[in-house]
Amino acid sequence: MDAYTYQATNLQRIIEYKSTEPALASTFEAKRERDSRQEIFDSSFKINQGKEDYLESIKNELRHRSRAFKFQIFEIGKLVYEAKKNLPHGEFKPWIEKNFDHGYRTAYNCMTVFLTCMGHPEIVEYFNPSCLYLIAKPSFPDDLRTALFDGVKGPVDIKKKDLIQLSMRIKNNEISVEDKEVQALLVKDRSSTILDRCEIELKSMGKIITQRQERIRSILNTYSPNPLIDENDLNDMMYEKQEILEKGFGVIKSEIRIMLDELSNEK
Repeated sequence: MDAYTYQATNLQRIIEYKSTEPALASTFEAKRERDSRQEIFDSSFKINQGKEDYLESIKNELRHRSRAFKFQIFEIGKLVYEAKKNLPHGEFKPWIEKNFDHGYRTAYNCMTVFLTCMGHPEIVEYFNPSCLYLIAKPSFPDDLRTALFDGVKGPVDIKKKDLIQLSMRIKNNEISVEDKEVQALLVKDRSSTILDRCEIELKSMGKIITQRQERIRSILNTYSPNPLIDENDLNDMMYEKQEILEKGFGVIKSEIRIMLDELSNEK
């Protein structure tokens, strides 16, 4: 499989942007979040001022980097598989140990994830890495794997230990893939839906606008008087300009609130 079939990101709609690999897009988003955080929370940032927003930004960057990491598992597995196909029998493991820093076991796990998920690459994003490794094992129940691949339409909240228990119960014929325990896995984690992600971005945009508004107020309040200009005239001009800016900021923030309300109505 040479290309992914996910929805195009905003990056991929930019002219001359050719890559369709989700890992690259997520890494770019992580860098953008980091750069924005460093710009907003500069040297004037104090631990008790804006701490919640600061941690929210770190959380968003972690989310992007975690997504990139999961797709890198798939891509590493693909590379390892290509190497295996082109190496003589018996040379694969020594070649991996020489050329892959993370060792043979990790390489093998990545390869099994690729071979198992190559027809459903979106699954890589929906489960955490430990669950991916488990699902890709040959001993994992085929009917449960098929149910997950066919039924999961978005990220799910499940831990490896719970998936192990579920697979054991299916192997022991205690339950089937039609039972509620399995069907519960197919419920999407609402915090990862598209609408919720849009809401997060809009709220972040509102916070950035408020912070920029405060900076502009600070700039306008710290101008140096010009002895060649009547100070009363200068004050009147600065007040007029500030009114224009404040009105503009108010319009933008009002539009963001309207969009947030519309998103809430869609849920």
